[in-house]
Amino acid sequence: MTVENTCVELLLALAAVGAQYCFEGEKGVELFHTARAIASQRIRKRDASFAYPNSEGSLWSSTARATLGLVSEPKEDLIQTAQALLILMAMATWAKHKEILREALAIQSILATLVRDDGLTSSSPYPFDISWEEWTARESRTRTKFIVFCFFNLHCIVYNIPPLILNSELKMRLPSSAAEFKAASAAEWHEARSKRVHNNNTTTTTLDFQDALRRLFSRGGRDVTELNSSLGNYILIHALIQHIFFVRQTARCRFSPSPTTTTSSSHPSPSGELTPSDVTSLEHALRNWQHGWQRNPESSLDPLSPNGPVAFNSTALLRLAYIRLNMDTGPGRALDTRDPIAVARALREWSPRRLRRSPKLVRAVLHSAHALSIPVKIGIRLVARTQ
Repeated sequence: MTVENTCVELLLALAAVGAQYCFEGEKGVELFHTARAIASQRIRKRDASFAYPNSEGSLWSSTARATLGLVSEPKEDLIQTAQALLILMAMATWAKHKEILREALAIQSILATLVRDDGLTSSSPYPFDISWEEWTARESRTRTKFIVFCFFNLHCIVYNIPPLILNSELKMRLPSSAAEFKAASAAEWHEARSKRVHNNNTTTTTLDFQDALRRLFSRGGRDVTELNSSLGNYILIHALIQHIFFVRQTARCRFSPSPTTTTSSSHPSPSGELTPSDVTSLEHALRNWQHGWQRNPESSLDPLSPNGPVAFNSTALLRLAYIRLNMDTGPGRALDTRDPIAVARALREWSPRRLRRSPKLVRAVLHSAHALSIPVKIGIRLVARTQ
């Protein structure tokens, strides 16, 4: 990735995030709006060219494309625009500026369309004789789409809205190892690739997402996360949280016979409890994920690990998955306010009517305590500023 072959909105999006870290908040907001406007205009121009392929407006000269920072490949332009919007969506989601907070959800639908247009299916593993240049391009596209999927799930967690990309839509192979992706040269990449193949005793480059998710629910499925990359495991725990979300939604609307009427009548179950089979199946999948994660060489509880903080963040999601499996936290948590007092008040007002002491509640509280113990041990301020 160089300045010459990167579209201008992606460069501006990166600069906007950089401005936030340099305490140039106002400048970051300006760069955000500029990048957003350029990305929107590029999408409109591309859509117009598809609608009227023979019109003069759709025929861009090479000079004009270079001036606008367009790369020569239309598909590459599509994925780079998606990368720019992903960065802008992340910035809008976590930014303290309320004027761009609403943009996060507005960008969602556009980004989902771009990613789907580029495709959520990869037909086959990477060829063993693939070049480093081609591998990095294809791996970057794959990682971009999976990160979009994960970020939509984060919005689901925070805002209690359905994610725009479902588990069933993803028919791609999971990302490769961190060492391969971070290699600075073809020689380093070949060395990392050979080492992974030797350690895993397989010539298969990566796992298929659907197959990996299915195996987590089966007996002996812990080898999935043991042999997977740290980012691949992060994606799979997001998939399990999404599964829990939809199972919970179904449970809230589950109909059961009314005790005061005939057996033919039915009404929504007020408790919204999951069935024992649902709980058993999901607990089995989470245990498989956890046991495999513990034996994975890329796993670490250090947020400053050389392999990145993804493995560390995955453990927080594991605790969240256990909490949501054992307790229906409900929609009214006020997480979008970013105000700890408002969140505490919302939970206090909601919980007395719904929560009763039970083994499930005890398990949820236990996992909550474990989730807090790690950032407390490492340092709340460090985790808050680096994750």
